[in-house]
Amino acid sequence: DALFETVQVFDPQGRLLYYFGSGGVKPGQFQLPSGISIDDRNIIYIADSMNHRVQVFRYRRLSE
Repeated sequence: DALFETVQVFDPQGRLLYYFGSGGVKPGQFQLPSGISIDDRNIIYIADSMNHRVQVFRYRRLSE
């Protein structure tokens, strides 16, 4: 969500499960996030436009 500088995660029915991130320049913060990709190892790549970087996260279930 570029407006709120967050990444939102939804279930298949479209319900918001959780979100992460905030505005800023530190790791886990974004300025105009504009793209996302998830590979087959559940690595999440977020294009952080105004910070001129790609941030990398790993998806983990709460039970892991």
